[in-house]
Amino acid sequence: RTAIRAIEVLAASAHKPGADPDQLLVHGHSRGGHGAWGLATRVPDRVLGVASACGWYSREEYGDANNLWVHETSLMHLDKVLLGLLHASVAENENSLHASNLRGVPALVRVGSQDRAVSPWFGRRMARHLREEGVNVTLQEFDQEHWWWDTKQANDGGVMHDTEMRAWTEASAASGRASLKEVLEERDFVLTASSPEYLGRFGLRVLQRISPASRASVRIRRHRSGIQGSGGGTLAAATTTTLELRTANTLRLAVAPDSELLKDEPGAASATA
Repeated sequence: RTAIRAIEVLAASAHKPGADPDQLLVHGHSRGGHGAWGLATRVPDRVLGVASACGWYSREEYGDANNLWVHETSLMHLDKVLLGLLHASVAENENSLHASNLRGVPALVRVGSQDRAVSPWFGRRMARHLREEGVNVTLQEFDQEHWWWDTKQANDGGVMHDTEMRAWTEASAASGRASLKEVLEERDFVLTASSPEYLGRFGLRVLQRISPASRASVRIRRHRSGIQGSGGGTLAAATTTTLELRTANTLRLAVAPDSELLKDEPGAASATA
């Protein structure tokens, strides 16, 4: 919440030298690695790339950060429905549930194979899930422990700012932001949200869920149909494009005036939900 508020203050500021709140590159290590996923999945329209090093995808899965769910003796007597509700109350900390929001955003995952603080399993699993969601993700694994900083020579920047990280950051900044049209070329896009903090993608935002205990989703699918006609002895082809929105657990949506959903392609039809 603090990071989102800082971005909002920057965006509202009349004087922001050298800083653009809509051109963010999000980096984080350890707990910051978890935070990087959390921020990027909440404000993906502002993010050009996200890098997580030695991080985890869910706070509740990290070491002894929340033993309530595993070691608490009262769990032996707790009704599973109530346990499910308690889990749902912190579901927004499970960043893997919102990985689909990062389609079209470059992602970098770095892990240390000797890490005894945050197992490299967390980074590998998140990278695998991002790939399943169609995200352009790179996984790098190093023969290092959790706190590695001087990787090859003194003060070279280590895990967060070594030569490879700098190159990835510069490439992500230069690549620009993927459009909805480009993202839909590969497959459907799914927007997910577990609280009002998720500000949406491509100008589309979930404002209210039907069940507050469950995440909401909106699947955007593009349909194209070709029409041929004749005129003056020649054949002319026209393509009609329709965007279909399928919602789940979504009571209210918002579409920004400048949303790509409202920008017609040649022959495009209006979106339906």
